[in-house]
Amino acid sequence: QYRYRYCRTKDNTIKRRMMMETLLEYVEASSNVLKPMGIFRPTHAFDWWSLICLLGWYEAIHLIWRWQFEVRRRPWNHASETLRSTGGLVLVGQLMSIFVSIRGTILCYIMLQINNPSFQYHGTNCNGYDDENDDLCSRIRLQIIYTGEPFMAYLFFDLMKQIMYYRNKTARNYGAVDSMLHHVAFLACAMICQHYDFLLLPFTWLIQGEWSTIFLNARWYQKELKASTMLADILFALSFFFTRIILYGGGLAHLLYSLYYSPSSNHSSSQLEPHPTMPPWLKNLIAITLIALFGLNLIWFRAIVKIAIAKSSGKTKPKST
Repeated sequence: QYRYRYCRTKDNTIKRRMMMETLLEYVEASSNVLKPMGIFRPTHAFDWWSLICLLGWYEAIHLIWRWQFEVRRRPWNHASETLRSTGGLVLVGQLMSIFVSIRGTILCYIMLQINNPSFQYHGTNCNGYDDENDDLCSRIRLQIIYTGEPFMAYLFFDLMKQIMYYRNKTARNYGAVDSMLHHVAFLACAMICQHYDFLLLPFTWLIQGEWSTIFLNARWYQKELKASTMLADILFALSFFFTRIILYGGGLAHLLYSLYYSPSSNHSSSQLEPHPTMPPWLKNLIAITLIALFGLNLIWFRAIVKIAIAKSSGKTKPKST
């Protein structure tokens, strides 16, 4: 019946609204499945309880992984010590990345359909989409929060583990200074933005950078199992380039244009109003941090290109990588 209504409707605005609602229902269903785990509570504030529950579930996955290897001695008796000790941590990151990247991609499409800068950047003035029967924008905002909570919990979880395993010979190369700085910066920005309902649209394209993490983790497992990493290498490099360079760069340019461009009085309708509660200095700090993180992505991509060139020429990659 819904498909019949969609095909019969000639109004593109109604069709767009119906498509948004359908996609949003899928996103809501993915979070409703996990609510019995004690997470994703109906709140627009930062939920410390959900963060604690997620950290507990992440640690449980890590401990079950180690128990499988150290107590039951399975499933791979020939597994390396690195795979035994940190494989569970990588598995946590893999599950988180799959969950948030899919949701982020769908939510990004939905946010672009709204085409309201005030809502996309400040979470306010969602005129034309909220009515007395369906608060669509509040539902979207809540699902963005539900996408950010697992991501923030993982950043905190992985940051603690990287500090623990820093310079640990068994878990080689797991803790890195640049990665820890990346986690701290993103965690701080995410917590501030969630508190002020700031940068809803940018979060949806920022979180899509986790697509590259999926292939990076797959490459890590293949490498530890002495399997070929060629396909994972290609997919990781391509996904990193498109999500963390092209998408991030274009989104960052649009963000800076939207926040700081002041049109003339003749075009005042296109001007984004100041955030109602957020201090200007905090907005500037977040913008500077996002620019710095994009620079870090460029540095990482340069290292990826150098490794790819070294492999294609048959040279051994640098030991530090």
